[in-house]
Amino acid sequence: MIRRVFIAAVAVAWLAFVPFVPAAADAKQRPAAEEIVRLFETVVFGSELDPKLASKAIAKWQAPIRLAIQGKPGDRHLEFLGNHAATLSNLTGLSIELVKPGAAANITVAFVSRAQMAKIQIGGVAQDLIERLAAPGGCYFVSWQKPVGTIIGAAIVVNTDRDMARINHCLLEELTQSLGFPNDTDMLRPSIFSDHDYLLELSRPDVILVRALYDPRLKPGMPKVEAVKVVPAIVRELNARLP
Repeated sequence: MIRRVFIAAVAVAWLAFVPFVPAAADAKQRPAAEEIVRLFETVVFGSELDPKLASKAIAKWQAPIRLAIQGKPGDRHLEFLGNHAATLSNLTGLSIELVKPGAAANITVAFVSRAQMAKIQIGGVAQDLIERLAAPGGCYFVSWQKPVGTIIGAAIVVNTDRDMARINHCLLEELTQSLGFPNDTDMLRPSIFSDHDYLLELSRPDVILVRALYDPRLKPGMPKVEAVKVVPAIVRELNARLP
């Protein structure tokens, strides 16, 4: 029996020659709720890689996320990943944990050299697409939905030839985007969704976006035309409540 899945989201981290911008640098900036709503719609329903991959419905995880490790990461790599998993677990309400080798997992995080990034084989993903994703040399992810709107799996590929700070940023970006944020944009900065920012923690608007997507009022598979009517109220509530 052929198991059919949908490739739901693809993102690339473009990390060459971008400035380090700590999220705290923007602590006093409080964008209007309307700006954050536009950011939400862009990163949730857009696709920088191919308009055909743009989502027409809310896509998010429902099951606990278990992270399996491939390659030979260092202790600091695993520390970064564990810290980001804990942060995102707190924001989404999902259980997100690293598992021991051989345990069942639904996200694979592969730590490989720059030369190996395009040679990774991911089931259901064409090799020419993997080569295209690997070309910038940062990191990338792909994810799957079944049914449409429910993310059931993902693969994250990280370039270990980069310095520790860039790998840390990379892990935060790709793990966050694999939760249902396939697109990048510069419309609101600093943000983990901007290719021109280099963050080691989520900015305040990023936190609002993650919380908003995992608000129970946004159901997996909810069509975009319905979701955009619900999102403004959620964002306004979060923008008023969060410090």
